[in-house]
Amino acid sequence: MATKSKVKNAKQEYISNPFKLIFKGFDSLFKHNQTMSIVILALTLLGSFGQVFNAAGSSTTGGAAASSSANTGAEIVLIVALISIASLLFIAAILFFGTIINGAIAYVVYKTSKSETTNFSETMHAVFGKFWTILGVQIVVGLKILGGLLLFIIPGIRAALRYNFVLLPIFDEDATVGKAMQRSKQLTKDHLIEVFGMVTAAAIIPIVGPLMQYGGQSVMYPQLKRLKDSNGAKPPVHWLNYLGFVLIGLFVLFIAMIVGIIVAILHK
Repeated sequence: MATKSKVKNAKQEYISNPFKLIFKGFDSLFKHNQTMSIVILALTLLGSFGQVFNAAGSSTTGGAAASSSANTGAEIVLIVALISIASLLFIAAILFFGTIINGAIAYVVYKTSKSETTNFSETMHAVFGKFWTILGVQIVVGLKILGGLLLFIIPGIRAALRYNFVLLPIFDEDATVGKAMQRSKQLTKDHLIEVFGMVTAAAIIPIVGPLMQYGGQSVMYPQLKRLKDSNGAKPPVHWLNYLGFVLIGLFVLFIAMIVGIIVAILHK
């Protein structure tokens, strides 16, 4: 009986240390879903390289428009129409593939949180079965985050943390758009600093940082569910969850020092 009690307590352990959380989740990802984890990592790295190349390419295209000076009105209308159609198709493609990729990641995280294994076929079947719900959640949450960032940055950051788990209830609880958002909001209430700590801890780890965050989600999501559904008392918050604020403070101090040095040099 004592052995069973120890096993049960170990399973119910609440982890607040963000580094312990993400490393445990990372280990769990590779233990239960190694192949899918490698696929996700490859897609994440490709996406990062794509953003770099897009930024580099956009900086070299500014002078093309100025060289064409003899277009007729009809040609200009045609060009605008073609650009508009191409832009719409591009946005549609981004939404489609973004929904598939983010949905697949969420499904792998969900299966890992239950210590279960999935494969590519099962994952795609699950994602396409929830495609419109995932798309709806991404659009609504994306607008909330964007609106918050435009208004005053901090509300946008809070929204991003609040809805960190928003796709998981879609698979776990067959939630609709509204219910998924409400569930994520409920789970993260009074725990935003721990979500922030998890995201920060994963962000400072190179290359595998995204997988670390997904692993952290697979651990934090079920433990928050247990805590909220049992109306348990909030456990103590580990001090490392505040590391992000320290790093931000150091960065601001560094920038201030650089500016101070430049000002001092200019006034000599």
